[in-house]
Amino acid sequence: MLNHFEAKAEEAKKDELPEWVSENNLSKPAYLEIIKKQDELMAYIERHKNLSDFKAKKTYHISARSIAIALDCAANSLTDEKKVSFAKDFNDFLKGVNKELLEAKNARVEKQRKKQSRGKHAATKEELVELATSTEDQLKELQKKNVIEQVETIFNQLDEPIRRKLQIRPSNVVKF
Repeated sequence: MLNHFEAKAEEAKKDELPEWVSENNLSKPAYLEIIKKQDELMAYIERHKNLSDFKAKKTYHISARSIAIALDCAANSLTDEKKVSFAKDFNDFLKGVNKELLEAKNARVEKQRKKQSRGKHAATKEELVELATSTEDQLKELQKKNVIEQVETIFNQLDEPIRRKLQIRPSNVVKF
């Protein structure tokens, strides 16, 4: 229940407009467009986890040009500090939002990296080569041991007179 009230308070904060936002110019539509795009990109970041999902910068970054295109105006009508009174605050706000988005993206990718690996799928090539080499060495050792055991078994099954004629003693068999 407490979370419900915290969510309502957060919504109320979003509804409050900063001082630089005004009804008389493009600042309010630009501010609202940034908030809308921020929500969209945060949702995208939450849905995606791989580094390859964020190759394009537009998946975690809002440009002033994209805001201007959405508002059907020129980008410098939002960002040119010499011509527009709210441009400095707009640029600062946009930088802050982009910083939040970048941090969210990095946290999401890092969280995915730290998750349990998928066994051999997550191993590097060097690790797999080392594993294959050690497994081959173990196989050779087991084959050698198996041969010795088989030869000992065969010689032990021979009759005593045949072993004497071949001059085979159990101590000779072990010395392969």
